[in-house]
Amino acid sequence: PQPLILVAEDSKIMQETLQMILWSSDYQVYICNDGQAVLDYLKNPINPRPDLILTDYNMPNLNGIELVTILKSHPSFQRIPVILHSNTSEPNILKKIVEEKNLDITVLPGKEDPYALIQAIQANLPSLPNFPED
Repeated sequence: PQPLILVAEDSKIMQETLQMILWSSDYQVYICNDGQAVLDYLKNPINPRPDLILTDYNMPNLNGIELVTILKSHPSFQRIPVILHSNTSEPNILKKIVEEKNLDITVLPGKEDPYALIQAIQANLPSLPNFPED
């Protein structure tokens, strides 16, 4: 099965861009408009569990740092790998916040480079078991 990436992004243009990048690399994609929508998705037991969460930093209702802080404190969600990305002009500020809060996540400055995004996803996805072919 294709890995499922849960994307938290409030910009429609970035949602479409990220969806195309991820689809072209053979990932399933589920889009949430903000951090609260991610929590709502995860708390619904009928939804499939994502293999990775890709979240924007600057969103309404619940920003990326607030979302990650909640996820990492929740026993059911703390092991889901998270990539935090932002178009902020100061990516070092994001890295500093993540370090101060001791959050175990990857910070990706900018979203424009599809290659860097896919590399970060591949590095953070849990290893999928290799099943022998029949």
